[in-house]
Amino acid sequence: MKVAREASRKTVGIVSYIPQMGRYGMGAGAVVSPDGYILTCDHVVPSGEKITVLMADGRRFRAKKVAACAKNDYALLKIEAEGLPCFKFGDSGTLKVGDWVAALGHPGGIRDDRNPSFAVGRIVGLKKRAVVMMQKFYPDAVVTDIPLSPGNSGGPLVDLKGRLIGINGAVILVTNRSYSTPINRIKKVLDRMKEGEDVEGEWPKNPFEVLQEMMKDLGPDTMRKTMERMMKGFGDKDFMKQLQEMLGGGGNLGKALERFRKMFGDDPQMKGLMEDLQKFMQSDKMQKMMEKLMEDMMKPDARPEDLWKKAQEMMKDPDVQKMLEEAMKKFFGGGGGKEMDKQLEEWLKRFGEQLPGGGGKGVEPKEPRSVAGAYL
Repeated sequence: MKVAREASRKTVGIVSYIPQMGRYGMGAGAVVSPDGYILTCDHVVPSGEKITVLMADGRRFRAKKVAACAKNDYALLKIEAEGLPCFKFGDSGTLKVGDWVAALGHPGGIRDDRNPSFAVGRIVGLKKRAVVMMQKFYPDAVVTDIPLSPGNSGGPLVDLKGRLIGINGAVILVTNRSYSTPINRIKKVLDRMKEGEDVEGEWPKNPFEVLQEMMKDLGPDTMRKTMERMMKGFGDKDFMKQLQEMLGGGGNLGKALERFRKMFGDDPQMKGLMEDLQKFMQSDKMQKMMEKLMEDMMKPDARPEDLWKKAQEMMKDPDVQKMLEEAMKKFFGGGGGKEMDKQLEEWLKRFGEQLPGGGGKGVEPKEPRSVAGAYL
């Protein structure tokens, strides 16, 4: 396919040092000028340190992070090169739901032949808002049904003529719903970025409202499947390591998170507890409580503080308390009641401090080895 061949020559792999994780991450980028300007996601190159660009023809270059829009998750890199094949810009303002498009990148890491993957799908949404991990905001995303994976972030989204119409950024697991920054947003500020000027970008006045919009778009069945997929992820050691670091986990907290991982992993005793928890969550009582909470969450006038109070009321239910106390005994080898309340309070406090407006300075995103980064 001609479009795939041509677009692959203009798509690069990116290796960047992630100081928060103490290792390198991988993503993708789109060459947008013959003299070496490259667009990617900001979360692929968060620190701007030790960036290497790998061309499909085998060449490698050191890259400089020229400018970025950290809030809206796009960045501009520069390599010293001439005569590079580069993308022509399309017009993302003319896109329609149902249009066929293609995404390129390096899912799972950069292969030996340096050639990117090429996946085709359709646009399922336009000008959609998305908040990712309370750190990145997509104000007017192009949403596709292309199943992206770690390593696709920063790669090009192209139309069937091979024109660049977006930069791939985030994906919702299970649904394979992927979010890309429309190229028209970037074109408006590209000249300023080439001069080294960072872009302030946008942030929603109420991120909770954006989350509500996303949940409404997905629907209750998809939300349930997404949560089930996320729960399975707790059996992954790398995922739990990132969670522990985000919460500042050490001592009892670190041990608890490791035991929590084993509930979804390979520990027979903890698996038994997980099975009990799953049965409890599937009970009629819990289903009704969760359905009521979801209904309240979808109300236009819903406020996070009110929903949090209702969730706390759910936690005070005698059956819920009994199950939680049993879990705490498995986590800590005994103790419930005040000890359980104290530990839960500590976790929630530490987690809240990581969020914008949560009383702390926040943390930088913690990308995986292959950065698909901003997974939802």
